[in-house]
Amino acid sequence: MENRAGYYISQPTGYKSFVPKDLPPEPPIEIDMEMIKLLSNADRSLGRLDGITQILPNPELFVAMYVQKEAVLSAQIEGTQASLIDVIDSDNVSEKRKDVAEIVRYVAAMRYGLQRLDKFPLCLRLIREIHEILLKNSRGSGRNPGEFRKTQNWIGPAGCTLATATYVPPAVPDMNAALGNLEKYLNEEDGIPSLIKIALIHSQFETIHPFLDGNGRMGRLLITFWLCEEKILSQPLLYLSYYFKRNRSEYYDRLMDVREKGLWENWIKFFLKGIVEVADEATDSAKKTIKLRDRCRERLIEKNNTNYTKLLEQRSTHGPFTSAKSDREIDFTIAKYEHQGGVYASYIDEMKSNPPEFIKTYFDWLREKKKLSVDDTVRVGIYAHAANGGIEIGSDASTGVEGLYACGEVSGGMHGADRIGGLSSANGLVFGKIAGQSATAYASTHTEYNGNVDLPSHFVSDYSEKLSKLRRIMTENAMISRNESGLKKAIYFCEENLEEIGKSPDKSSNKVEVINYYRLKSNLFTAMSILKAALLRKESRGSHYREDYPDISKSKEKRIVIALKNAEVVANYEA
Repeated sequence: MENRAGYYISQPTGYKSFVPKDLPPEPPIEIDMEMIKLLSNADRSLGRLDGITQILPNPELFVAMYVQKEAVLSAQIEGTQASLIDVIDSDNVSEKRKDVAEIVRYVAAMRYGLQRLDKFPLCLRLIREIHEILLKNSRGSGRNPGEFRKTQNWIGPAGCTLATATYVPPAVPDMNAALGNLEKYLNEEDGIPSLIKIALIHSQFETIHPFLDGNGRMGRLLITFWLCEEKILSQPLLYLSYYFKRNRSEYYDRLMDVREKGLWENWIKFFLKGIVEVADEATDSAKKTIKLRDRCRERLIEKNNTNYTKLLEQRSTHGPFTSAKSDREIDFTIAKYEHQGGVYASYIDEMKSNPPEFIKTYFDWLREKKKLSVDDTVRVGIYAHAANGGIEIGSDASTGVEGLYACGEVSGGMHGADRIGGLSSANGLVFGKIAGQSATAYASTHTEYNGNVDLPSHFVSDYSEKLSKLRRIMTENAMISRNESGLKKAIYFCEENLEEIGKSPDKSSNKVEVINYYRLKSNLFTAMSILKAALLRKESRGSHYREDYPDISKSKEKRIVIALKNAEVVANYEA
């Protein structure tokens, strides 16, 4: 059967494959009044969306949120069960990790494609490059990522064959011819409205199905890339996966109607409705973001608290996980994992009756946004948000040193410098109580030591200057975004200063000078521990991001152990 979209041909082994006709369709698309209205509405909705992003406090953060959402929804259309918050769960079972990797790679492919579009046109070469990143180290990685297929594929229910498939894409020679036409069509001016053109492009790509895996995800990515390349959107904020997922049956039916009946117009109308619906939803979300920020600012101004106002503005410029702009790249790919467990908690009466001002504001937020009363018991999920090191403690807050107990920020394994706001307080409160109880129990069973501790009385005359330099070099080279050159530079600085202060005068009657000496020495050793561990871990994981090693290395999942041997900091992977 032949129509203006293409026709089926019989293959030697008995099955029929589809041969798509070149774009644009012949006869041309019939633009009736319904399509004109939909096209007008879609243009208007996209215009509103693009306009409101210009006044967002941080459009990059808003984009990051939508890229993450798109990654999950697009993967779910393909049958992926993982959610975005599963990304950080590195200890899950292998099948689950494949789902997570699929989401992560989608985000990476999106970012890569958008960056390349600045210097490179949308073409087959770029599509292959994006596809390689899309499937790398995820499900489908063994199915020739970045290469057009050289064998026949098909679409249908599990267990079907070529003979029983729902749809058989073009054979390889026909596929190559169709891809050549598609590339030409991507970059030619034909007078067809841009939104109709991308509807045609998406349908044609899915019809060609040029890869052994990842065709659906790649086809949906093309929509965003096209809109950005054509400058229809200044930010990649239109993602139709949610609409396609919500209308899955109609989505597949409309595509099949094009192939079997040539009903391009019905598909285009369905596509334009999706643009209107999704763009309006995104615009509404942006408006709510701005409204919330403005309402908070007004309340803070009413309180005449300049510090709170400045803090609000600062928090409006970065994501919820990190406090530095350089860390946004990580925010694209990580989020907290939603466990089924957790602990049930409630506020004590004293806190409810007389809360500090910032807690009061939080109570108001709970009531207005979450419909929760301060009297409600809530389940708090336990998250391994970021393990950035620290003193290893037991359940009783004990350390490796007898009689020494630790809690709060000094303890490791619960969170790091990019923790969710307030988590450090919870850590300190919970383990502070445990540490106090444990220390009391220990002290009650041990004899008090009455001897003297003889410590060398070193001092450093330029203590403040050295400490300031250490802070600066760590900020420049050892924040979440790191590389080998910067880490080595910082290590050299620490080694040089440790050697220098080791030669400091060993007599001082000033206790402050002695304390400052040991404080500086401790900070240098701590910095060396961070630096050498970061240098050793040649991958990006959690809040640790290596510019020179941006991906997770599955061969390096062991913990790093830091030890002080012969007055030298040594970092090694745990045996």
